Amino acid sequence: MRSPSIKSIKVKGLIGYLFLFVLFVIPTVAIAQTGDIGSTYDEIVLASQTEGDRSRGILEDLLTDFAVNPFTAAGRPDTLLGNLFFLFNSGIFIVGTALLSYFILASVAQTAHEGEVLGKRINGLWVPIRVTLGVFGMLPVFGGFSLAQAIVMWFVILGIGLANIMTSAAISDTEKFNALIPPPGNSTSSSTVSFDANTAKQLFLMNVCVDTASRLHEQATADDWVAWGSKPELVFSKVNGQTSIRSVGIGDNYSCGSFLLKKEGARTGTWGSWGGLTGWRSPAVNYEDIEDISNVTYAQKSAELMKMNDKMADLSEHFVSAYFENNGTQFNPPVSVFEDVAKAANEKVNQVVSAAIESKESAQDSERSTLSEAAANDIRKGGWMSLGSWHSVYAEVQAALQTAAFNGQLLYTPASNFDESTQEDYITLSRMMTSAGFVASKPEITDENSFGQSVLDLFFNAVVSDTGGTNMVNPITAAKSAGDWMITAGLAIYAVDSYLDSTLLGTKAGKWAVKGVSSVVSLATPIGAAISTLVNMLEDLISVLPVIAGLFLVIGALLSIYVPMIPFLTWVAALVSYFVSVIEGLIAAQVWAFGHLSLDGEGMGQKTEKGYQYLLSALIRPPLMVLGFFFASAILILIGTFVVNEMMTVVRNVQGDSMTGVIVIIAFFVLFTVLMITIVSTVFDMIFEVPDRVIAWFGNGLEARMARNMDSKIETQSREAARWAGASAATLNKNAHKRKNSNDGKKSADKDE
Repeated sequence: MRSPSIKSIKVKGLIGYLFLFVLFVIPTVAIAQTGDIGSTYDEIVLASQTEGDRSRGILEDLLTDFAVNPFTAAGRPDTLLGNLFFLFNSGIFIVGTALLSYFILASVAQTAHEGEVLGKRINGLWVPIRVTLGVFGMLPVFGGFSLAQAIVMWFVILGIGLANIMTSAAISDTEKFNALIPPPGNSTSSSTVSFDANTAKQLFLMNVCVDTASRLHEQATADDWVAWGSKPELVFSKVNGQTSIRSVGIGDNYSCGSFLLKKEGARTGTWGSWGGLTGWRSPAVNYEDIEDISNVTYAQKSAELMKMNDKMADLSEHFVSAYFENNGTQFNPPVSVFEDVAKAANEKVNQVVSAAIESKESAQDSERSTLSEAAANDIRKGGWMSLGSWHSVYAEVQAALQTAAFNGQLLYTPASNFDESTQEDYITLSRMMTSAGFVASKPEITDENSFGQSVLDLFFNAVVSDTGGTNMVNPITAAKSAGDWMITAGLAIYAVDSYLDSTLLGTKAGKWAVKGVSSVVSLATPIGAAISTLVNMLEDLISVLPVIAGLFLVIGALLSIYVPMIPFLTWVAALVSYFVSVIEGLIAAQVWAFGHLSLDGEGMGQKTEKGYQYLLSALIRPPLMVLGFFFASAILILIGTFVVNEMMTVVRNVQGDSMTGVIVIIAFFVLFTVLMITIVSTVFDMIFEVPDRVIAWFGNGLEARMARNMDSKIETQSREAARWAGASAATLNKNAHKRKNSNDGKKSADKDE
């Protein structure tokens, strides 16, 4: 007999699946109490009906009313596709009912043979359920579509609604100055963009140094006073709008350190030192509001820095007094004091900034936002499907917020190393600083770069650095900037080549004249040989310039045009695969219902498993694509910042002080292009990799293979196009030189005649 324990386990498993299904369909009361969008079933359905949503528009154009509400499109089909589905579904239904009749007759015979209802192979509990779902699921009553296809379509609609909710939430958070990567990200800098315990500790040490020097100044004799000069103190000033705290009167070029709250200019769409050649201004980004909030942040940071200094001055006074009074008491402030002061300062800054974001100049004005109203409305209107078109806007908002966060960098200059002095007062000062926890810093060692490394440093600083905001690199924006720079450089090199070809040095007559002069000069002096060698080198350089120009143009085109399009192209590939998957699911739904008529096995039967897996895929694939898009956008910046920061280190370690400058520069540009294309394309494969891998936890066989194939074809064709462009440029240049030489020959022949 069949084991009842195994049977009960399988029944419980099915009950678990049904429970999950109910959780998806029935509103969750506990979450609904929060009132957040997307917390109830009705809100998900409402989000799927967003006016202007591109995905629903495509499905409605394809399937008409069935895509709007599949359960209300009852009746006969009135569209071409509806008729095709009606004929297909009717055929499957007829075959299914015939097969069901065979199964029933076979079961009756098996019952008579084995003496058990429906035989030992068939579970009598599930037969009515499976037959009901199979028969009614295949009936083409919804405008030519069956009940099974209507269920699949409804899960598709719910998936679109969930993706739209996530997209709308991302837009709202972006408008409220919430960056994709909270600044300062993984940027590397000796400064900080927020207060921490070390900030408070350094203020404390600076005050200890000044207070000690002031006490020594008061106790000094007249002669010693001359050595000290003016009374040691802290000076608070604002230079060019920047708040600074510095020590004066220490003497002998010593210093107790200084603080500078650096004021950064807002990101206006261009960066680097070459203006519009290395950036652009996005009309979708509200730079003015971002700058206003940045200025509010700076003003509050300045106020909190002064408050922190006042608190640290009180601690310093207790610390120094305990030493000079020599009454046996000691005062060592705990570390928690510095942490608490910094935490309070940061909280106050955040409160003021939050209030500034939500404030309005008048009742008619809207709240401040990082996005223009038109751009935000366009993204919402297009729905989740339009995300791939707006990647550059999200990247620019991220960069602008990153730069704004650095408006108010705390640049700290440590105190001098008083151990180097032999004067008693400075020795006392050193002892006090050491007792307070001061550690002298070591001087930085600078490396000497070769010519090639110097050019690469210039390239990084002017073109690549800060493309993701201050101290951050966005590989896509960096590739765009580098590509524009290379195209400009390629055109400039080609112009130089054309100019040299058209001058005396580029004509045959000119070359003969120069060689003649060098040969005449060589009769009297060795300078002629040097001139001849120089002429030969210039001739070789002229012949190489077109090759370099063509290489720069091809590489620049790849970086400037293809790389920025990778997110959009990958997104389109994933969308194509998604819609193909929807059509596949609608067609296969009839086969899924047909599979319920197989009476063998427990539960719904193994032949229906793939259909239930597809329902999960239809529900979560769009929101997973949205997650993959935003995670890819964030990881790209973090990985890009790391790679670019480390690349120059690698170049220095590998290249050393080699003099192969020009070769290194060209080779690096090629390597940089390959690296950017590889990083961007690989990271944005997350758009379809994340859904595939997550859904695979539930069941295999639902991968977006078409997206991978399309993405691979795009990359292959792009490489072929670049190869064709390079070959075409070389051919055109070669033909141009042939025509040039031919014309020079004709002119020389005419002169001889």
